[in-house]
Amino acid sequence: MPRHKKKASASRSPYPSNAGHRTHRNFPQDVAREILRAFRYGRDLTLLMIEVTRPKGMGERLAYKGADSLSRFFEPHLRNTDFHFSSSSDHLFLLLPETPEKGGLVLGSRLVETFEKAPLPPSGDSLPGTAVVQIHAGVSAVGMGGHTELDLIATSEIAARAARLFSSPVVTLNQLVGGRFSLLEWVGLYSTLSETEVLVLSRVFERLRKEPFGFMQKIASQVEALSDRLKLDLDDRDALAFWIYALDLVDIAKAEPHSPLPEIAEHSNRKKKLLFLRGLELFGLGTSSSGRTSKSRWGSPLAIALFRSTRRIQEHLSLHPDTSEKAFRSYLGKLPAREFPPELTSLLSETRPSDWLPFQEELRE
Repeated sequence: MPRHKKKASASRSPYPSNAGHRTHRNFPQDVAREILRAFRYGRDLTLLMIEVTRPKGMGERLAYKGADSLSRFFEPHLRNTDFHFSSSSDHLFLLLPETPEKGGLVLGSRLVETFEKAPLPPSGDSLPGTAVVQIHAGVSAVGMGGHTELDLIATSEIAARAARLFSSPVVTLNQLVGGRFSLLEWVGLYSTLSETEVLVLSRVFERLRKEPFGFMQKIASQVEALSDRLKLDLDDRDALAFWIYALDLVDIAKAEPHSPLPEIAEHSNRKKKLLFLRGLELFGLGTSSSGRTSKSRWGSPLAIALFRSTRRIQEHLSLHPDTSEKAFRSYLGKLPAREFPPELTSLLSETRPSDWLPFQEELRE
């Protein structure tokens, strides 16, 4: 019998025609399927998100160095096993099976460098004025980056936004939560997040601190209930609910002096700017260059006191998740009275561990 020729592996094929392009409709399903495959076979899976910022009025062909689209420019540099998907003309996702986060960082750095060094198309066109096309990338991987397609996509977008905001070519999720950025930078980034991104990032924090799933969501629900009992206005209540999920930033940010915060375009939105200023105040960063404390953006000082007391409760329950009701009340009784108003400490003393911990719900009487 004639021998069959061994089929050549195309996993490293340089030909762009083999690179898998997925439409908007089925890309999330592709991510979900590859996540299941990664867990089933114990393989790595990384998602790389590339973001291009082009000056207003610049055409796509000029911005993409002569290519019809961003994906067309990068196709020659991808394996045929990689999936790529464009959520918009300036955003490209690359799904990299059997690739760890470090591999995604190497590829992202190479792609960014390749794009920056590529010459402009020989069409006679020129960049308008001193305009520069900027490119940044974010990397997330299954595990710390999440276990669902929603989590993996959102964490790669957050990492890419951090790269753009802080002028870094590539940022990985592990770099982001590993002490690379100052608390001031983190507050600036966090204030740009959507509610969905806040929830996704809270799950990253839970995995990082080995906290129970849903811990931060339970804490946020309890804080909303306490806000109502303290009769905080709706603006304070909503802003506090947003920032409660950021309690872990103090531990995640680098301990060095704060880096200068660049101008963040998202803060041109008045609502986002106010959210940012409120966040600065919660973390004790709301001072002017002269050292004077700026005017409070909170309607009531009780909101700040509730945030800081909740931080202490979170720290205690993270260390003692199986605490008894008696021990918990003893801890609450030791909160310094000079830091927290009596109306707040009175309300806190009425709470039990089951009000703060998601897995103690069944212990309610």
